[in-house]
Order: sequence, then C-alpha cells, then structure tokens
Amino acid sequence: MTDPPPSHPLDAWPVRTRAGDVMSAGPEFVDAGCPLGNAAAAMAKRRISSVLVDAAGLAGGPGILTERDVVRALAHHGPAAHGLACASLMSTPLVTVGAGDPLHVAIARMTGLDIRHLPVRNASGELCGILTSRFLARRRTGPDLSLRDELGRAGGAADLARVRERLAATAGALVEAGESAPRIAGVIAGFYRGLSRRAAELAEARTGDGAGGYGFVILGSAGRGESLLAGDQDNAIVCAPEADDARLERIAGTASDLLDAAGLPYCKGGVMASRSEWRRTIGDWERQIARWVRRTDGASLLNVDIFFDLAHVHGDRALVDRLRTLALERARAPVLPRMMAEQLQTWRSPLGLLGSLRTRDGRLDLKLGGLFPLVAGARAMALRHGIEATATADRLAALRDSGVIGEGDARAFAEAHGTFLDLLLRQQLRDLKTGRAAGPAIDPQDLTSRQLRRLRRGLRDVARMPGLVLDVTASG
Repeated sequence: MTDPPPSHPLDAWPVRTRAGDVMSAGPEFVDAGCPLGNAAAAMAKRRISSVLVDAAGLAGGPGILTERDVVRALAHHGPAAHGLACASLMSTPLVTVGAGDPLHVAIARMTGLDIRHLPVRNASGELCGILTSRFLARRRTGPDLSLRDELGRAGGAADLARVRERLAATAGALVEAGESAPRIAGVIAGFYRGLSRRAAELAEARTGDGAGGYGFVILGSAGRGESLLAGDQDNAIVCAPEADDARLERIAGTASDLLDAAGLPYCKGGVMASRSEWRRTIGDWERQIARWVRRTDGASLLNVDIFFDLAHVHGDRALVDRLRTLALERARAPVLPRMMAEQLQTWRSPLGLLGSLRTRDGRLDLKLGGLFPLVAGARAMALRHGIEATATADRLAALRDSGVIGEGDARAFAEAHGTFLDLLLRQQLRDLKTGRAAGPAIDPQDLTSRQLRRLRRGLRDVARMPGLVLDVTASG
C-alpha cells in the first residue's frame, strides 16, 4: 500500500526558515523584584504578550512571565496581585531555542511542551527574541506540521498508524519543494520522536501508571536527527533509584506495542525499554557504560554506537541530561574511542576499481557502505574530544572548529553525508510507490549520471575516514 499524496502543497517554510528570522526581536526584560503591575504596563505599552524576568539569573531566573500569568494572578489575588514580584510568578527553568535552529524545531518544542512563548538565544547564548504561537499559527498550514498536531490528538494505535502512513508523502513533498536531505531527515526524526512521546503518554494512561520518576529516550538515527523512512524502535529508560521497575516495564511494553502497531516496528536487536537491559536506574546506567568502555567485543561497541546518540522524548529531562553527562565523561577516556576507531578499520568501501560499484542483487547497501563510516567516525572523534553534539553534521563542524580535522575534510564529509541521505531517501520514496518496503540500499540503475558522480565522489571521500579516525583518537 502506497502513501496517499498530500491533500495540498507542502508549506516548506518551517524547514527553510531559522527561528531568528521570524522571532520578535528585542524582548522586554524586567528585574526579579519588578511588581506585576509594572510588567503588565510594559506589555500593554509595547503590545507584547510576555516579558523575560531576571535574565542574569540572580534570583532564580531567567524566567518568563506571560499575559496568562497576569490574568491568573489577578484571578487568585485580586488587586493585591499588582504588587507581587515577577520572580514569584515567572515560569522557570526557561525553555529556549537557538536563533540558528530550523523553525520546525521550535514549533515541535512548543507543541510538545504545550507552551505559547519560546525565547530565542543567539550564538553567544544571550536572549535575543521571542517566538509566539499566535504568530506561528498564521503559518501552520503544511502537512508536516499537521502530522504533529494529529499525533498530539491520537487516542490509540489506529490513530497513530493513520498519521504514520502519511509520513512518506510528507517527505516526498519536501523533496519536491527542494529541501535538502539532511533537513528532511531531521523532520522525519522529529516525527519519530513525537510518535514515541505520544506512545509513552498513551501507555501511561492505558496502564494507569502516571508520569514521573523516569525519562524515556530515543536512540540511534532518530536521536541524531538523521532518520529516513525505514525506521524501527530504538529506545531506553533512565529512572530514579526509587522507581518501581514493574510500573516502568508496563509503560515501556505498552508503548512498544503501540509503536509497532503504528508502523514503527520492534527493534530486531531488542534495543527497547521493554527489555530490562535497556531500562535502568541512573546508577545502573553508569555501571553499564563503564562495562561497555572496558570491553572490546562487537556487541558492546554496537550498543555504544546506538546509546551515545540518545535524545530525550518524554518524562524527566533532568535525569536524561544527567545520564548524557555521565556518558560523555566516560567516553572521553581514550580507550572507547580508540576501540571504535579500530572497529572501523574492518569497513570496506563498495567502490571498486575504476569506479565500479559492488552490489548485491543489483543494489548497493548505502547505509553500511556510505553512512556507517561517516556517522561512526564522526561519533568516535567527537566522543574523544568531549563534543556534546549528536548530529553528524554538527559533530563534523565542531571537530573542524576545534582544529581536530581540517576544513577540506569537514566539507567533503558533510557533502558526502548529504549525498548519501539524499540518494537513500529518494530510493525509499520510489520503492514505497511501487509497493516495496523502504530499506538501506539503492539501485544504481535508478540514478542519473550526475547522481552517480556525486555517489562515487562521496564514496571516495569517505574512504579516508577510517584512517583519519585512527589518527585522531590515538593522538587526541
């Protein structure tokens, strides 16, 4: 069964546009002790719906105070509300987005957290603007965004499956709109995160086990923001020491069943929070990471590859952030990145003599033959140098900026990464239209001469990655 075409042209604006391009610049700042009445007057004068409180963080901020907070305070305290300090009413910790982030990231964050105001930070980390749902609502007409809206309203597996069935059509419309494959992969990964979040929420409601005490994370390509259409489940749970594991097993198992029924199949390798080995307390995870670091077997390295690209999707974000910090601290020791580099030496390029392509049954496994060395190599070098970024492009840029790799290598690897994602995505879309399952391989016969040149150039460039990673992890 093929995906239906979109009912109207895709609005690619949220993917093309950066948050800083459309934010309301010059936000209003007030001190922590500013009376509510003064803050409300400032909002009315500037015709804005929020102010940022205690930007320097001297009294528990930074935080945000919105017109809704003003209304609630007046309802609860009457005229006395005018004299209340803004710090006592602000929302904190402050959720923000980077000015350079794609707008769809900001919209997903606002939708997922059910917030109407999202402050924006510039490259220096300073608060420089505000995005509001009121403004964004005027532009939220594209099917990529309606998918996320529908996820939030989904009441069960059938609803989730109906939304999931439209993902390929959305990706295809983005391709037709001229969007880059890395950006489309980010949209698809964002959808998988939203799907996983909604499955966890529904699992809590279905089992009667409320939220709290755990963080649900997604791993692998969805964690990196680099998913295509052949996804499966890769997730885990980190929980507090006092958490009830039987409760978490019920939630994780139900969420996994919902995802499978919705079209995101069970992980063949068993990397799912429904399995006890992927559902641990923060202390148990720390010990498990230490075991992975000490061992050199292939299974341990495979787990590491998946685990170190984790991203929070539901539950306690502080637990997930703590886990990420612990993992990065462990991984920075030279042993693990070195083992990852040595494993990469077994990779063999599918590019043969005189530019021939090694295929199997007429297809070239581009996930293994192209994406794997790029993703794994960038990960190993980033972990060795304490780089927190998870996206491959971001890791490459950070490695370049820190002088670990040269400008030429960073540019070539990033271009190869984009080429491989583009060719794989287009192949998957063609296969789905003909009733074939999306997979990790491409048919070179389907490529134009220009695409073949790009493919061969990318494969030649990525062939340098194993040796480079070995040098970097040995000397870093």
